[in-house]
Amino acid sequence: MDIGLDMDGVLVHDRWLHFLDFLSAQGIRCNAEAWLATNCWEEATGLSPEQTSQLYVHFQSSPFFTPTQALEGAGQSLEVLQRKHMLHLITSRPEQEKKRTLHELRTFFPTTPFASHRFGGWNRKALLMQECQGNLLIEDNVKLACQVAEVAAVILFPTHGNIRFDRHPKLIYPSTAKTMHEQMSPAEWATHNKQTWAEIVQLTEEVANNRIACISYT
Repeated sequence: MDIGLDMDGVLVHDRWLHFLDFLSAQGIRCNAEAWLATNCWEEATGLSPEQTSQLYVHFQSSPFFTPTQALEGAGQSLEVLQRKHMLHLITSRPEQEKKRTLHELRTFFPTTPFASHRFGGWNRKALLMQECQGNLLIEDNVKLACQVAEVAAVILFPTHGNIRFDRHPKLIYPSTAKTMHEQMSPAEWATHNKQTWAEIVQLTEEVANNRIACISYT
């Protein structure tokens, strides 16, 4: 099976809080509540996707941009998944971030081969999944996940950014989505991420064996 993997929020920790601070320093009004309510920078700020991409490029060279780390449990799970499946990076990061992204993949997942790396996936992930003939996407953005669910199975990785959204009938939810809450400590989030990744490995096999199409925990 061909599996698409999002980068930020799935394989590595998302820098959204740092980007939020950067936007504030630029005089752009966008608070954490607004972003968490929409899971979309453009909707939370009123900026166009092009403006957001340009700002993110500037963010990369600013003091607000700090190194990221692999998400807890991701490395071990990729080791298991790669034994049976082809893995594809499907990220919303722009093409300008390709060098940095490939460096992060080599650093955090040195023994994991990716069959392809596809960038610029904001509102295009369904197309990118079709290009690589992907059967399953692991994604944390609800809006993009729902778009891809029209062409492939999608496991939604539960995070701060999607905790407030109603369960979508076409998405597969790990059971850890039921136990998460916004006041979780860093240690609790680390445990949550490890448990989520362990369950995703199991859910992936169920998708591969056509035992599930969607799971909606309420």
